[in-house]
Amino acid sequence: MYIKMLGSLMVLGASAWTGFWLGDRYYQRVAMLRQWRKTLCFIEGEVRYCQVPLAEVFARVGKRSGKDCGPWMLWLSEELEQYEGKSFCRIWEDGVRKYLEHTALKASDLDQIMELGNQLGFLDTKMQEGLLCQAIRRLDYDIGELERTLSQKQRVSRLLGISAGIFCVVMFL
Repeated sequence: MYIKMLGSLMVLGASAWTGFWLGDRYYQRVAMLRQWRKTLCFIEGEVRYCQVPLAEVFARVGKRSGKDCGPWMLWLSEELEQYEGKSFCRIWEDGVRKYLEHTALKASDLDQIMELGNQLGFLDTKMQEGLLCQAIRRLDYDIGELERTLSQKQRVSRLLGISAGIFCVVMFL
């Protein structure tokens, strides 16, 4: 009897925790996109006003960016400084895979970031500014849409986690 109760509590606790974890992933995604937007604003400012090579831009931005984008920007700067024959696009994609793939960002977010890297290194200063402005506007739209539905998605994932736990407990008893 006690073992059944203990098992039921463990199943209910695990499924509730999973629901809360999934709800938190929605919040983490929005926070990551906000940080990415901030990083893009830093990059745009450096490109517009300093007009220095991208390696130096990423070094400066990496020091000011948050804990998720900062190390990636510093790594990009180091890789560009070393220049081992890889193209900028390849270095950018390697950095995305290394630093951002295991975050709360979805595949569509990562695709947008990779697409930005495919276009960023080849354009003149004005075109890069326009590209960065366009990416920032797109992020503003995405963040607005996600924030509008954030509390609903969190609530639903928590409720589904708890409900799934109750369902499993009832089925096992």
